[in-house]
Amino acid sequence: LALDLADLPQYTAYFIIGVYLPRTNWLALIDKAIATRWFRTAITLVVLVVTSVFVASLFVRIDMKQFAGGFTWQSALFSSWEMVYSFAMNISIFYFFRVKVNKQGKLAQFFSKNIYAAFIFHPFVITLLALLLKDIHLYPMVKYLLVAPIAVFASFRKGQTY
Repeated sequence: LALDLADLPQYTAYFIIGVYLPRTNWLALIDKAIATRWFRTAITLVVLVVTSVFVASLFVRIDMKQFAGGFTWQSALFSSWEMVYSFAMNISIFYFFRVKVNKQGKLAQFFSKNIYAAFIFHPFVITLLALLLKDIHLYPMVKYLLVAPIAVFASFRKGQTY
């Protein structure tokens, strides 16, 4: 697992919040003022960090590995910043999606009805397509861009028949 010890408190907190909050209907209490305040906090944090690192790099050599993990004050500072930033963005995103995107069209309805079947069938569909196209010589990314939409459509279409 690529789990940094410094991220463990954040992941634990989000897990506990994810288990507890659905029972309280807390997300419905987020109004525009709260979401706006947290969004501004997130943007301010990004601007402060980017500006601080840029200005500091003009005067001293910054070893970015110090921020990436381990028992350093830079890692602790970054982990703290990351927790506040992610919380602020989550509050903002929850509000945005609840207010602006909380509806389901025909396409989303089709996908939601067939997602589990598509999940079950997609390995077979991808394997079949890979075997059918193995003799076609294209750059891997071009082949992927051609095959991926077909695989998604075929997986969901197969799921619709069940």
